[in-house]
Amino acid sequence: MLTRRMLCALVVLLMLASGAPAQEQSIVVASTTSTQDSGLFDHILPLFEKKTGIGVKVVAQGTGQALDTG
Repeated sequence: MLTRRMLCALVVLLMLASGAPAQEQSIVVASTTSTQDSGLFDHILPLFEKKTGIGVKVVAQGTGQALDTG
């Protein structure tokens, strides 16, 4: 009887775990336009995204605006 209960509980847990979609992870980076224009992000972001699986969106703006972005 205990084995049957454990098997049922395991099946239910597996169904719940497999039915939950994985959340896509991403971050937003506030940067200055000069850093964006330098091509730095074009070089480092693909490496970061490949290694971590985290997507990155860059918001390029003036220095004051980038510092105020929170």
